[in-house]
Parts: sequence; C-alpha cells; structure tokens
Amino acid sequence: MNSKKLQNFPVLIGLCGVASLVRAESPLLEAWPTSGSSEFAAVFETNESEGEVIIWPSESLRNTNTNGGQEIPVLADVQRVEHSDDWVYVYSTGLASHRMGPWYFDNGSIFGNWPTDQNLITQLPKNPVEATEKVTNNLGALGIWVNGVALFNMLDGFSYSNADGEDVQGGPGDAEGGAGGDAGGPPGGGPPDGGGAGGPASGDGIWVRNAMLAEIETFDSGNAHQPQSGEYHYHANPTALRVQLGDNMVYDEVTDTYSEDTSDLTHSPILGYAFDGFPVYGPYGYSNALDSSSNVARIRSGFQVSDGSNGTVNMNTDGRKVLPDWAADFHETDAVLSEDLYGPDVDDQYPLGWYIEDHAYLGDLGFTQGVDFDLDIYNGRFCVTPEYPEGVYAYFSTIAEDGSPEFPYVVGRQWYGEVVGGLVDQVTEDVELYYARGDNTRLANISSRASVDTGENVMIAGFVLEGEIDKEVLIRGIGPGLSDQGVDGYLENPTISLVNSSNEIVASNVNWEESDNASEIAELAFELGAFALEEGSSDSVLYASLSPDLYTVVLSGVNETTGVALAEVYDADLDWESDELANISTRAQVGAGEDVAIAGFVIDGDEAKTVLLRGIGPSLEDQGVTDYLSDPLLTLYDDEGEAIYENDDWSENANTDEIEEAVSASGAFEITSGTADSVLLVHLQPGAYTVHLSNVGTELGVGLVEIYEIQ
Repeated sequence: MNSKKLQNFPVLIGLCGVASLVRAESPLLEAWPTSGSSEFAAVFETNESEGEVIIWPSESLRNTNTNGGQEIPVLADVQRVEHSDDWVYVYSTGLASHRMGPWYFDNGSIFGNWPTDQNLITQLPKNPVEATEKVTNNLGALGIWVNGVALFNMLDGFSYSNADGEDVQGGPGDAEGGAGGDAGGPPGGGPPDGGGAGGPASGDGIWVRNAMLAEIETFDSGNAHQPQSGEYHYHANPTALRVQLGDNMVYDEVTDTYSEDTSDLTHSPILGYAFDGFPVYGPYGYSNALDSSSNVARIRSGFQVSDGSNGTVNMNTDGRKVLPDWAADFHETDAVLSEDLYGPDVDDQYPLGWYIEDHAYLGDLGFTQGVDFDLDIYNGRFCVTPEYPEGVYAYFSTIAEDGSPEFPYVVGRQWYGEVVGGLVDQVTEDVELYYARGDNTRLANISSRASVDTGENVMIAGFVLEGEIDKEVLIRGIGPGLSDQGVDGYLENPTISLVNSSNEIVASNVNWEESDNASEIAELAFELGAFALEEGSSDSVLYASLSPDLYTVVLSGVNETTGVALAEVYDADLDWESDELANISTRAQVGAGEDVAIAGFVIDGDEAKTVLLRGIGPSLEDQGVTDYLSDPLLTLYDDEGEAIYENDDWSENANTDEIEEAVSASGAFEITSGTADSVLLVHLQPGAYTVHLSNVGTELGVGLVEIYEIQ
C-alpha cells in the first residue's frame, strides 16, 4: 500500500481512536466518564502561565520530582475498562483532563513536585461486602476517582513527637511522603500511627497530622497535588472533577475558583470507588437515606472539632490531653493520655483540626445518625441513589455549610468493606472489554519531516495503538535517505528511540543495516510501499511487535548533530482488514512556500469516511502559544495532488452546526465562533490525502493541524 508522505515541521503527532462502549452490567462499569480520554493531560505551570503545557516542568522552574515531571505527552483520564464475573479493571494515567496546577507554597514560591503518568491498573470487586473486621487505610491510594486519579485519605505522614516538640515524619515506606515528601523534601516514611508496611513511626503516633490543613497550601484550585513520585491525587472534595460531572458546582475561569451552586440541587453523581468496591458520591444525596422522593440535601459528616460544643472536650482551653472515644479505640489506648503523649496546645502553629484526633464522632456523644448527622464513622451510609435504586453502602465526599471540605473528607480512618481491590501490575484472568479509547483502530501510515535540533527541539512523533492485540509496526528515521529526494542539509546520522506510556525506552536503533533483521526490514519496506534505503546509509529503522499503548518516537542526531529528517510510522500488518482511520494532529512552525505544514493520512478500505480537519492558529493562544499563526488557511489535496477543499475562517462554512456537533463527538477542544481558525468537515473516499496549513499573508507562526474520524 502506497501512502503519500507527510512533510511538515511538527512538534508532536498524536493518534487518537474512537471510543468503544458496550452495555453495562452495573454502575461500577458505567461510572467512568470518557469524554476526556483522548485529550493530552496538561498543566498550568505558574499563575503567570498564558496557557497549559503538555510537557512539564520548564527548565526555569523548581523540580523536586524523583522522576522529573512529564517529558513526553500523555493522555488523561481513564483509557480502558475490562471486567470478569467478579472484577472490574480500570486503566488510567492518573492524570486529569481538567485544569491541573499551578502549585505554590503559601510564601509564593513554586511547589517543586509535578504530576507524572502513573500507568495505573485498578482492580475493583463487582460484589463488595461489609468487612467483619475493619481494615485501617494508611498513606497512599485507597481508591480511585472516576477520572482515574488516585483517591487519598486525610493523612500526610507526620505525627507529633513530644521528645522533639514538633511534628515529625514517619518511618521508611510512606506512599505519600508526608509534607516533607509532598512539599519537596525526602520521600516519606511509614504510616504515622505505626501501622502498615512502613514500620514504626518516628512521632508518638497519636496526634496524626491532617493533610487538609497541613498541605492545603500546595493544592491546585481543583484540590489536588502530588508527592515526589508524581502521583496526582485529591484528599477531599475534587472540585474540578465535580464541575466536569455537573455536581452542583460552578467554575470561574477568570479567578480560577470553584464554588457550590445550591440553586437547584440534584443528587451527586458517583465520584469514585474505594478499594473495597463501594462507591464514593459527591456531597449531596437524599435527605432520607432510603427514600428517593425525599429532598436532596447536603450529606452531613458525623464528625466535628473538639471545641467544647455538643459534649466534646474543649481542646482550645483544655489542650490535647484527652482523645475522642473513636481515636482511643483506634489507637488502643486510654482516652485520658499520659503526659508523655499529650499533643501541643492549640495555637496558630497547631490550630484546632490540625490533627485527625482533634475531631470527635457525634455517635459517641449520644447523637443519632440519620437525625443529627448522616454518616457513620467510616463516612458512609446505606442508602438508595439514582445508580443504586435498591440501595447500596456508599461513602460521601463531605463538605461543610460554607462549601469547605469537612472531616473525614471521603473515607474514614478505616474502610467499611472487605478490602480485596487495589492497584495491580497486570490482569491475570480472562476478561471482557467494556470500554477502550479507540476500537481496533487502523493505524494509517504517517510521516513527518522536520528540522531536527538538540535538547527539547529534537523531533517527537506520537502514535497510539488501539484494540486488544499486538501490532507489527515499522518505524524509520530518515536522514541520508532524503538526499535522493533533493533535500539539502539532511541529518547525517539519525538515531531513533521508541518510548512507551510509562516513559520506558522499548527499542532504539542507529544505522539500520546493523540490525539483526535488516534483510527482513528491507523486504517489508518494499511491501509497504516505502522508498528503499541505500546500502550503507546511516538511516535508522525499527521493526517491532507492539502491544496497545501510547508510543513516542524520538528522532535526534548522533553526537547532537542537526539537520532535516523524516520520521515514518507504518502499520506492518499486511493482512489486517479494516477501514478505520487513525486521528492525528501535528503542531508545527508554519511558514510560506515549502515551509507550510503538511499532514498526511490514509483511508484504507472500501468505505468512505467523514473526516473533521482543523487548522488552528488563534485558538492556540488559550494553550499558552504566543507566536500562533494569525490567519490559517487549510487546504485538502487528494492523491493526485489536486486541491479538493479549502477553508479560511471556519465560521464562514455553511455547515457550522454540523462542525460543532462533530467537534463535540470527536472530543476535540472547542474553538470560539468568529476566530480565524480554519475547519473542514468532509466525506472522503478511501485513498491518500494531504492537508496543507499555511498563513494568509507571509508571517511565520505556530499552527496545529488536526484530523479526526467522525462516526
């Protein structure tokens, strides 16, 4: 199969498939939103950022990550859902499609930990049951939010030490790393109560620090941050996720703030699942737990601070000398503490609420659940919900009357159910696919020609393999081979590396003829219609069988040499029968003449396809691009080189309503009506096509070419 080559100056090429869904058996399968699954995760690095970036952090910014942030683009949200008779498996990057960042300390300096792709597989039971013996949740993830982000509890890894007269970090092994780890210090230690794999805590293990007070300064506006491992997570009230799910909350883009909207309350949706398999709802539910016709109201936590009201000890005046009943039972100690276990006096440094033991449970003080408060000591209740009309035990993400997070925030100090789920490295049983971002998408052969520099300006081409089976792929990094095509200044000795979504280099090559399978590569290239490489050339080639994943091809010069090079990716499964088109996008420096951006794609098969083509310039300003293409012109050419469609200023199209529907269906970001961006929505027969993006006028600028299949 011959394919017209893509010649352009890209920063990135991404391929995104079409989502596949089958009928669900339970809310546990239906809970995962997928509209953001084809978007690249992006962050605002600072308050001064003009837009989001998909590779971070910039060299000028503080970076204390153990793995350095995100060096290649990665997709957001949940990517795949599988299930068996007993289990559901959720694949996610752990990064959100909503706005992430920026992150600061309260002194205005940059918080140095950055979110990073976690490549998670979460296993959840379909049939959760109450635990006969309740299990303590310690640091790290204790569940998953529906966007695939980790769900953490109220801990931060520190407890008070009377010997030291201050809060100190736990022993080795904490997943969270404490405020020291979260705030850029050394990775943390064991659970502050002394339990779990982390070993004994360094502090007394009684007065355990509350992350919502101790760490909130480093949260972004969506109430999330990350330790040095880059594990983005919410400890409480995931406001940005709630806006995405329509959970009685609004967002002010100008001030980057979230606020409750109680004008027309509706029952909160499922926000996540704990590892015991029970759902986590937002803060609003039926006022009568077992009556779906009762009013929707804020679900009230069963905890309050010990300020002397409702029969609590007044820690403001009496100090931290007596534990609430639940805490004494939990720590297996007397409520009245010995002097060597006192906590510090309540003051500005250790305000009331600073420790989890500052909170008393109303059920221990003679108050009644369902009357005076709504949730049990695990922060849940048995109730009916829209998703579970017959009733289910459910946790709630609790908030106070003013909308601030309310202790214990999501899940109490122990899970309610048997904790049989969690994070796994792989799926070891036969499963059925429920959802995959892209359903066995045909990878159209693509190529990208660019000027290769050094450092961050090497060539990066990304592609996605969808489906459930491995695929044979041929990848070429051409330098000297361009000389026969009349290209001057080519890259004399290119090297290519293939990186998976876990940032692991899975293959690399320099000088293709030194490969063990060089003869097979040459034969395959001929069968695929790729031009032949000269014997003895220093071009680079990889031929590999790859499992479904997001991949990045990094093309650079040996010894940091520079020059023009061509990256090519071919689907090498010659007998693969499908007419699916892989969506691609190319961001490039666009000039005039030979320096226009050119994206190529192939519709392979017997059926025509509806395709959305976009040439974005001005709308890149919202993504932080300042030198964007001011007035892009989009032209589509067939395989004979004939211009068949053209657009300048997308709002002038006769089918703008259909275009807006196609944008929504494809998951592409919206562009404002009246901008000078260019868009085409066309129906194309099988064949090879090229899209040229140029500028009306002669000035240079950054432009983005996007190609989406619309079904």
